[in-house]
Amino acid sequence: MSSPKSIEQADVKLQASNIRFSVFTKSKGIVTLVHENNRLQEAGYYIYKNYADKLETLTVFIKRNDDNQILKIVTKSESESMIGVHHPIDGHIGYLTVEEIKAI
Repeated sequence: MSSPKSIEQADVKLQASNIRFSVFTKSKGIVTLVHENNRLQEAGYYIYKNYADKLETLTVFIKRNDDNQILKIVTKSESESMIGVHHPIDGHIGYLTVEEIKAI
């Protein structure tokens, strides 16, 4: 994928993609598209690999492009909703906790 793209918050809800899942980060009010993947578990691995140690200061979202569902990755929550993290060689290595939200 090319370098991350900053987009306006309003565009996140409207942006369409042929890829099934888009990963966005939000820092200081700026929303950036950082990754796209057709497999949720591989998008989860991308987040784990690149942002696991930054989740206290950076907000990460996964958007399911076919129905615009937005999941926010959370570290401190009572949520029981999770997505799997799939390592390309080792397979399943864990979970990320998520909450469904209406907009970024």
